[in-house]
Amino acid sequence: MFVDIVKILEELLGTINYMIKGLETVLPLSPPKGNLRKRGSSEYEYYDLITIVNGKRSYKYIGGERSEAVIDFKARAYNKTLYKTLLQDKPVIEKMLRIARAGFRPFDPQSIDAQLKPAYVDSTGLVNKNPCFMSDADWKKSPYRHSSRPIDRSRAFVSCDGTWVRSKGEMIIYNMLVYLNVPFRYEEVITLLDENGRKVTRCPDFVIRRPDGTEVILEYLGMLSDPRYAQDNFEKFMLYWRNGYVLNETLFYVTDDVNGVMNSEVVMDMIKHNIMWK
Repeated sequence: MFVDIVKILEELLGTINYMIKGLETVLPLSPPKGNLRKRGSSEYEYYDLITIVNGKRSYKYIGGERSEAVIDFKARAYNKTLYKTLLQDKPVIEKMLRIARAGFRPFDPQSIDAQLKPAYVDSTGLVNKNPCFMSDADWKKSPYRHSSRPIDRSRAFVSCDGTWVRSKGEMIIYNMLVYLNVPFRYEEVITLLDENGRKVTRCPDFVIRRPDGTEVILEYLGMLSDPRYAQDNFEKFMLYWRNGYVLNETLFYVTDDVNGVMNSEVVMDMIKHNIMWK
């Protein structure tokens, strides 16, 4: 696999410009005034807005975790920080791109590694350890951290290779991926950053490896009629979005219709032509 740094930097710069333009369009960029303070117990948590009035601290209750005022404050604070970071990153990437265009030649880590003396083979760890340079077979066989949440086998389903999954919809998708020989991981634990920059873990239904070595997420939503389930998955979607996942590009969803039926033909077509593009 050849690594074209120019192409990678061009795509990264395009993404940064796209995000900057989007933030400038949808913000207001006006920063939230004051700071939030979380209070309460594990059963009910709420937030106070702390501001300085006439040189003294003022505390004002603005709502619980999911109140509109709290969500709006966090969103504007996050957008402001993200916008500032992107503006700092842009000139750095532009400079790197100018240097790369001036004299960079694509390289193949495997070829370089083959020319090294035995003592230095794979000294970078790129050829055999970085997932981008693994073969599909090695990626599928490599160990990964699986969800620790137990599966209730009285309500679960068994896939075509004997793996227990949580729902009939997941079983159908699992079997499709096996049938199409798509490299994937079921309920892999991945690490993301929340709106406050803290590390959190989530377990997507399926993490899929594309032919170019990149990984995308496929989620099955089978209980959208349940308001709590729908809200939880919306928050999960926002977390994915904040971490750079783009709907229908690197993040995909499958749902049932209003009668609770999955259209397997549509799902199969999506996997073939949208997820596993060549």
